[in-house]
Amino acid sequence: MITSTTKNEVGRSGVSNESQFTIRANGKAFRILSDGLYSDKITAIIRELSCNAYDSHIEAGHADRPFTIHVPNKLEPWFSIRDYGIGLSHEEVMHLYTTYFESTKTNSNDYIGCLGLGSKSPFSYVDSFNVISYQDGVKRIYNAFMNEEGVPSIAAMGETETGDVNGLEVKFAVKETDIYSFVDRVPSIFSFYKVKPELIGNSGIKIREYDYIMEGKDWGIPTNQTGSWAIMGNVAYPLDDFNVDLNDDQRSVLYSGLHIRFDLGELEPSASRESLSYTKATVANIKAKLNAIIDEIRTEASKMIEDAPTLWDARVMAWELLQGRASRLKKIFGGNSIFQYDGKSLSSGYVLLTGSTTDFNGSYRVECFSKRSWGTTVRKESVTTMQSSKGDKYFWKDIKRGSDVRCKSLFEDNPELDHVYLVTNIGRDKDGKDCDGIAHFKEMTGMTDAHIKPVSDIDYTPEKSGGRGTNSSKNSRKVLVYGWNNDLSSWAKTGCGDHWKSEKVDFNQGGIYVSIDRYKVDGNYNPKSYITEMKNSLLHLRIDISGRQIVGVKSAKVQEFVDAKNWVSLADYRASQYRKYIEKANMTEVFFYRKVQAELNSIFSYDRRDTYKSICKMSEGLDDDIDAILKYSKMTNNAVRLSSKASDVAYGLLKHAELVDKDKVSELVKTISGHLTSLQEKYPLFQRVDSYRTVIEDWEDYVRGMNLLIEQRGKGKGKVELKKVEENACAA
Repeated sequence: MITSTTKNEVGRSGVSNESQFTIRANGKAFRILSDGLYSDKITAIIRELSCNAYDSHIEAGHADRPFTIHVPNKLEPWFSIRDYGIGLSHEEVMHLYTTYFESTKTNSNDYIGCLGLGSKSPFSYVDSFNVISYQDGVKRIYNAFMNEEGVPSIAAMGETETGDVNGLEVKFAVKETDIYSFVDRVPSIFSFYKVKPELIGNSGIKIREYDYIMEGKDWGIPTNQTGSWAIMGNVAYPLDDFNVDLNDDQRSVLYSGLHIRFDLGELEPSASRESLSYTKATVANIKAKLNAIIDEIRTEASKMIEDAPTLWDARVMAWELLQGRASRLKKIFGGNSIFQYDGKSLSSGYVLLTGSTTDFNGSYRVECFSKRSWGTTVRKESVTTMQSSKGDKYFWKDIKRGSDVRCKSLFEDNPELDHVYLVTNIGRDKDGKDCDGIAHFKEMTGMTDAHIKPVSDIDYTPEKSGGRGTNSSKNSRKVLVYGWNNDLSSWAKTGCGDHWKSEKVDFNQGGIYVSIDRYKVDGNYNPKSYITEMKNSLLHLRIDISGRQIVGVKSAKVQEFVDAKNWVSLADYRASQYRKYIEKANMTEVFFYRKVQAELNSIFSYDRRDTYKSICKMSEGLDDDIDAILKYSKMTNNAVRLSSKASDVAYGLLKHAELVDKDKVSELVKTISGHLTSLQEKYPLFQRVDSYRTVIEDWEDYVRGMNLLIEQRGKGKGKVELKKVEENACAA
């Protein structure tokens, strides 16, 4: 991306000596540029490396091809990003890639990058990461690391021929405690990428998509978000008015929660790319865009109203614009009475039902049912005005009894519901003449049969006492049933309550339940996220619970379900299915050692991991501790090989510790770690093993030499100092 530069006109007078400021390239300076640059390091790494991958695809001429991201999991605790661009030559890696503020993208607005800092962002999280370049049939492996002085360095580890396509891969280990943080960041980072990356390593991630109340060519007002964002080059930057002098209309639009797309180069990002640098050019471009959006919103809003299929649909749109999610735009519409539909003013979005300014003839009565957010009682009151909100429900009375109880029951089925309106036909107008009040109401409001239904359509079964079966008060239980296919439209609220529907179930029939508190599973988890994750993990076993009834039981009443033999919690159901799979496949031991391997990867430092890997390649008979490690290594390697075709199943298993004997795993991990510690004490150079450059035969000779020295010392022979032997072995 082309960044703005300015040339200063400098006048000099009486200058006797002049010198430029410089930057000293030391560990402190590099730490500030790598670590101190980002406030959210994990987000920064994913964002910066993804921008580089996108740019590489642009340069290679296939912007429509997704790059690949490996999201860490407990079995594979690493993050990597692989693009399929042009790759880098050895000279480019050793010089261009490693130079801060050096970039090949500063002369074109086709690319996001411009500062030459993003490729170094992994140093904000780790002290070492791998860079693998694929170019013209050659695969080159490099290790970028912080040297002894804290200065970023890079080492070529080797190269081989390859048939892989050109591109670059960056890979580093992730702490187990940070795995969720990486998983959590991904959905929002790629929301504005036209071509979404391919995500591997975690099948449960879904990139966030936005629905918009209103949108134009390069802007949109999302249904559920606060704050405005500028999107440039796939990256979203927060917009605020603290650094921009805005007029009232511009501020109203900005406060509405707006997504605005800018062309590359129109805005100046900060060095961290976490915010904008509000230069004169950036401010001017933001203001110009806001002015264009204001004109377009006014035109688009009026067009939406005019093109509405019915008067009521126009009223609903007016309500959303003037009173609903986009109500902060009211000022730019010039007040409440700007909208017209077939010559009828839509006022503030409210429908005036009675009064001298209306055509009301007295032939109907309207009652409103509502429930306060903090209460449980549904109240009823007669009203003279009515909201034209898409989130409310409307009925007309067609039965003599049961209307009120039906309307009230809707609040149990829809916890997020605000109002239910009930229209009663009086049958005559204020002059005493016969009149169809419902038809008159529809005419006044613009409603059709699609907008207002007879109250008898509400599915309601009165509670009966005694008897047998589902309706028996003895056998039935009032629960919340999870809705697999709830239609949450962009206009509706999307709270946890939207996923449940109040129903009565036959307790004797049994089933699957979850404990809920305030519509959240166990009082903490979003029901959709929790149940979807459970469903996906069971799909690894080819068990599909989609559409199966999952009931939510309030935590205060859940004990009855816990004690019942014919009810099982969703978590216990999944655990039992995994146990059956493991026993049937005779893979208990396989998954046990796979868990051991995962634990070793998580607790070993890089140095100890390299030492362990190298020892696992040595010959038997050199040392008892080496033989012990080789024994365990064969078991774990065999487990990985046997379960390679079921890696997803293994991942689903290992996410839940209750399916593996944690004590036995910990005991074995401790034993292996003890053998490794013993070896590093007996053979001190083992603390300097580098698995990338290790020649196993040399280290085996070192062990033999050390064993011979120890043997000679035991016999009172040989007075060669240990340090000298180590120096000779190291030189060899």
